[in-house]
Amino acid sequence: MSLQSVRSSAERWRNAGLVSGALAIAGTIVGGSELLVNLPSAARGIVIAIAGLAFAAGFAAIGLAIRASIGWPRFVAADSPAALERWERNETSTVVRCLQWSMWLTATAAILGVSGVGVSATLSAVPTYLSISTDRITVCGILESSTDETYVLDVGNALVEVRIVDIEQMSTATKCA
Repeated sequence: MSLQSVRSSAERWRNAGLVSGALAIAGTIVGGSELLVNLPSAARGIVIAIAGLAFAAGFAAIGLAIRASIGWPRFVAADSPAALERWERNETSTVVRCLQWSMWLTATAAILGVSGVGVSATLSAVPTYLSISTDRITVCGILESSTDETYVLDVGNALVEVRIVDIEQMSTATKCA
């Protein structure tokens, strides 16, 4: 295994990692913000933490792939052919380790990314119910829409509109009684 062949493999890995990383970042920016809005704040924190870990692993993977593909600039005093061969063996070993770690971190980033999507999909599927009381009625349902003047709740068999000025008490619930 020569240093040149290992660096060539690392270069292809690096380029594929950069393209897939750019696509993942673009997908997160485009779809992530809309998805996060629908999550409760605790769930949003969990998903952001998972995404942060995934990005950190991805950036570290790309950094290691870059190190493997182009090396690290430094002066090496090779005063004999044996010293040059020893440096090349050591550098080849370092490149292989960087490439292996890059692959492991890429897999870790992908697993974290899928986990974040799974957590967000699971937690956004749990509805939050609103219980609203006025001087005339108490209704409990899922918030369907709202304006500056009204809330519209889906109470299961109908939509109920409640004027905000009429609300005496409002709370969230995990289910309606």
